[in-house]
Amino acid sequence: MQVSVSSQRVDDIRYHLTVELSAGDVRGEFDRAYRDLERSTNLPGFRRGKAPRAVLEKKFGKTLSGELFE
Repeated sequence: MQVSVSSQRVDDIRYHLTVELSAGDVRGEFDRAYRDLERSTNLPGFRRGKAPRAVLEKKFGKTLSGELFE
């Protein structure tokens, strides 16, 4: 994973940080997280591990995004 970080001093105690990640790395992490979620989630109407990704994205998308970018 290639990460580029730059900082700019705003004032005596504040800095502005810019963090850049490649889209491929971010996409790969999302794919890995959804595969892990698919294996461990039991949703009504689907056998364990068989829920479609679209259903997982709709139900857990915001939560998963928040966890990946913390």
